[in-house]
Amino acid sequence: MFALPGAGVNDSLEQQVHLATFDTVRRVAGEGPCVIIGRCADYALEGRDNVLSLFIHAPLERRIAAVARRQNLDADKARQQVLRTDKRRAAYYEYYSAKKWGAVDSYDFSLDSSVFGQEGTVELIEKLVQMKER
Repeated sequence: MFALPGAGVNDSLEQQVHLATFDTVRRVAGEGPCVIIGRCADYALEGRDNVLSLFIHAPLERRIAAVARRQNLDADKARQQVLRTDKRRAAYYEYYSAKKWGAVDSYDFSLDSSVFGQEGTVELIEKLVQMKER
């Protein structure tokens, strides 16, 4: 078995991977502007002034339709996949951050991407970043 610097000898492989991910998020963010999606990045970068933390979501039915279209699945299979993914993401986030996944007080902004569509959401995020950099 191997161990990562800072990891306890008895830490599970999953815990060691999380610690490596946490350290990588902090290192990459320290090197300059970047976009980090998921991986408890808001938690890893908490307290830094140059961070804009967003939670991007959409109504369940829209997400199901998007997954069905992208992966050529029927609606039932797409629903199962979306719900399973949400459950896994929430469990990971809540276990490692001790915060509630999707809770508005964990992020600077919570955006419903169905309101402006993908392109509009990208434009809105770009504008938020520009405003933050002032």
